[in-house]
Amino acid sequence: MKKVVVVHDPVEAIELYYARGWTDGLPVVPATPDNVAPMIAASGLPPDHVLGRYPERQRTITVERVAVNAVLAGCKPEYMPVVVAAIEALTDPLFGVHAEACTTGGVGILVVVNGPVVKQIGLNAETVLFGHGNRANLAIGRTIRMVLVNVCGVIPGLVDRATLAHPSKIAFCIAENEAVSPWEPLHVERGFPRDQSAVTLFGCMGPVQAENRFGTTHEQVLRTIASTMSHSGSHNLNWQGEYVVVMAQEHMQTVAASGWSKQVVKEFLWQHARRRVGELKELGVLADPYEPGDEERWRHAVPSPDRITLICAGGSAGRYSTCLPGHGHPGITQSVSRLVRS
Repeated sequence: MKKVVVVHDPVEAIELYYARGWTDGLPVVPATPDNVAPMIAASGLPPDHVLGRYPERQRTITVERVAVNAVLAGCKPEYMPVVVAAIEALTDPLFGVHAEACTTGGVGILVVVNGPVVKQIGLNAETVLFGHGNRANLAIGRTIRMVLVNVCGVIPGLVDRATLAHPSKIAFCIAENEAVSPWEPLHVERGFPRDQSAVTLFGCMGPVQAENRFGTTHEQVLRTIASTMSHSGSHNLNWQGEYVVVMAQEHMQTVAASGWSKQVVKEFLWQHARRRVGELKELGVLADPYEPGDEERWRHAVPSPDRITLICAGGSAGRYSTCLPGHGHPGITQSVSRLVRS
């Protein structure tokens, strides 16, 4: 049974949400029948349509429940098709949402958007890519977290047991800058037509920035990125998850000048993102006992080049890239893509 609570002013409504535990810690836009209805309509689906389930908490995620949380997070109705696709990806069993939402590792749910919808709703693929300032990026990313908290019951400290976490657990949504990329965009790589829109979700640890300001060759830039991917504390050296590399424009231009394909770049990164097994065992990063020959054996940050996702996005000034370690091996989580309904 639905219950309507009557309040007398917006501030009272916001404080009520805090009192009920229905926020992510930030103020919300109070949901009313008048602002939830356009969200549902924009989805193109009935309000009781089931987008997915969270079986570990016995929760069902419907369009209406998502619409309410999209309002709370500050979405416009035109964002709703992207939100719907993201929730469908989130609840795909391959994604393993329970592990991603509750781990002590503090995983953030990265949403990458491709296709015409990026310009249609004003998503940011350039300056301050992971930061503040863009409503679409922040509201869509925030909706994912609000659904996990308010619909699925992933309450911090109770179900979400992240030891430290990172700010991207609040909102973690970007678009790929397809206009400047020398390579095929992510959604085309995943099998979608270029003229369609799609979202791809990754469970990621905190971003690690790779700076190379003075290298002039593609190999200098890529070796720096590979070294950042394989620092001794990298989650991937143990868990062998996926890796997302976001290359900003100056790094991307240097690499593109080589004429290397995206696949060749991935192979180069895989080959050079590695540490010696003996060193990792000495540090305690790997638990296995030392064996003869470990000083000559290599441990790669990912088991194969196809576990690296390369995305072109970020500002036009500054020689930086960002490395986002994945959470776990394929038995725990895999990235998932979904079509955005037009």
